Amino acid sequence: PTPHVPWERLPLKIVTETSPWPEANERVAGVTALGLVGTNAHIVLSAEPRNQTDAELSPPKVSSIGGENRPELLVLSARGEAALRQLARRYCELFSNHPAIDLADVCSSAATGRRHFEHRLALNVNSVEDALRQLADLSCSGPVIGGSICCSEGVTKARRTAWVFGSDCPNESAIRGLFEQDVTFREVVGQFAARLETEGVAVGFGRWMASGTDDSDVAAPSHGIQTFVLQAGYAAILKRCGLEPDVVMGLGVGQYAAACIAGCLCFKDALSLLVRGEQVIDRSDPAALDEFESAADHFNYYPPSMPLICSLSGDAVPVHKSLGGSYWREHLVVEPLVRATLETLRAQDCQVLLEITPLPDDTQELSPVSRIPLVSHPCAKETEPTIAALNAAIGELYVRGIDPDFSGLLAGREVSRVRLPHYPFQKRRYWITEIDQHLPATES
Repeated sequence: PTPHVPWERLPLKIVTETSPWPEANERVAGVTALGLVGTNAHIVLSAEPRNQTDAELSPPKVSSIGGENRPELLVLSARGEAALRQLARRYCELFSNHPAIDLADVCSSAATGRRHFEHRLALNVNSVEDALRQLADLSCSGPVIGGSICCSEGVTKARRTAWVFGSDCPNESAIRGLFEQDVTFREVVGQFAARLETEGVAVGFGRWMASGTDDSDVAAPSHGIQTFVLQAGYAAILKRCGLEPDVVMGLGVGQYAAACIAGCLCFKDALSLLVRGEQVIDRSDPAALDEFESAADHFNYYPPSMPLICSLSGDAVPVHKSLGGSYWREHLVVEPLVRATLETLRAQDCQVLLEITPLPDDTQELSPVSRIPLVSHPCAKETEPTIAALNAAIGELYVRGIDPDFSGLLAGREVSRVRLPHYPFQKRRYWITEIDQHLPATES
């Protein structure tokens, strides 16, 4: 070594002969080569990881709902399709070699501990065996494989998204399931119950959520209130995941939720409006409508902060207009212009439509491309876990180029970071090996 460096004062040791590599939990070394003509190289070497048991990879945790495995969202991404499929095979090897590994730990580590590239894959998985089966199906070609959500053509960022709140009431199992499975939804229900209690409205959300569907002793909230509570809960969960719409639209009860998302009023005031509107028995009685409008005028309203499409006029609400009591009075007596509203939505140039609650069945041809239902129709998939539907919607948003905050999706859950398969670099050479043509010499 050169005598011009005070080696004895530095935490370094120059290796001048072959020596053993000391044992450690993780052995990492750096090697640098400096070429005489300016070509430098640096490589980081790591010892092969010791064989770890499944218990060491992730300690067992309770991750079930109602005695069954909780559905998980596994997201993978790569620079190209070949790398994505190779990465999927590496995850197959991980699950094959460690069948007892905690699925939630793997999914959370992949979602929050890896950079997300253009070619993306999202799988809704119920178990390690289910994940292994779906990943193995990736040997086939096609955009959708084995019921999973897969995008193999690359995605374009900054996609314009619309949130749509339909008027169809979802099945009660979806509401109860979300109440049982998600802490944010329980908080929303608690806030709504406290607000209605202060106003003397007896709607026992907590007792109804905890009761069974056959419990006739507990009065269920109206379908309108059920729909609005589910819309507000899903909106809170989506915002927790860092998702925001560019355009909002609502039909029927959904217009209240859409106005809240647009910043026109708060969700608790909107719930009070909805309850007061349901108390107007005779909507042809001007006196009753006047009383409702006067009560509605006492709430605070603000202009929309984003395009809000009004289902009464079929047009976007002007940015300078605040929604007052007269606006909500019209919602009680005027039928919505569904087709005109959806035509206005099409003109907003949205590439993705997130359907929070179902739109009417006859509006399929009017919807923008990439329609993503978050809640199934009341008659469909009544036994599907609510978290699975939420995972599917967020996964489809992900493969279409929208980046959720996956830490928000995992809020309130106990997960651990685990070692994941390395990225499959494609190892292409970029050396200039030959030059077909030389630039002609120029005279100075």
